[in-house]
Amino acid sequence: MATKEVLQNIFYFTNNVLRAAYFDRDWEKNSLLKAFQWAKYCEKVFHEAVAKSLSIELEKYLQDLTLKIPNCVVPCLNLCFLRDATHQLTLVVFFTCIISLILLVILPFSFFYIHQYSETDKVK
Repeated sequence: MATKEVLQNIFYFTNNVLRAAYFDRDWEKNSLLKAFQWAKYCEKVFHEAVAKSLSIELEKYLQDLTLKIPNCVVPCLNLCFLRDATHQLTLVVFFTCIISLILLVILPFSFFYIHQYSETDKVK
């Protein structure tokens, strides 16, 4: 696989897939499965680069790519990020779900509780 194509795919994963994982809370099963396939692809790139002694070269390309991605959700693309792409995606999806849960369940309940508490104070 050509270096340019690999970098375009890594760019797609970081700029599109991870960005969606951070900001989109409505994931369908197929979209989630595809996102994890992209993460596995990044891990495969890492393992192939290490096996072919191309890790130093790939690291340089990743540093250059980091500078080209505007408002990248990954502050520094490097080999470690590629190696742990599935783990990174899992964390993002998990924390996005937790935030959604807080916004959908806990926050409205707390506003209701605060409202009820303030109404009780008015009665006294």
